Amino acid sequence: LKTDEDKLGVFRGILSYSLEGQEESKLGVVCKIAFDDKQLEKLAHEHKIYNTYLTDLQGDCVPFVHGFFKDHSSGCMILEDCSAPLDPDDKLIFDFLLKIR
Repeated sequence: LKTDEDKLGVFRGILSYSLEGQEESKLGVVCKIAFDDKQLEKLAHEHKIYNTYLTDLQGDCVPFVHGFFKDHSSGCMILEDCSAPLDPDDKLIFDFLLKIR
């Protein structure tokens, strides 16, 4: 995966966890990773939007946020994997993304 100074690293993966007395569960996740202070600021802002304005929509209309972890100049937000990535050739999605920028 390529990243540059303005873009966050975005990775898909499987989160394995188990609660006491239960079998291991697996969950598809997307990890957004910030590698420097500028990216971390953007990621922290995105996390704030999810947890301020989109809380009631998580899991239904937007991905559920499983956590946000950071240290001095890097961080990671773990989100629900909502299946297939968006098709960049889909004109409706492209028009929508232009309107929300």
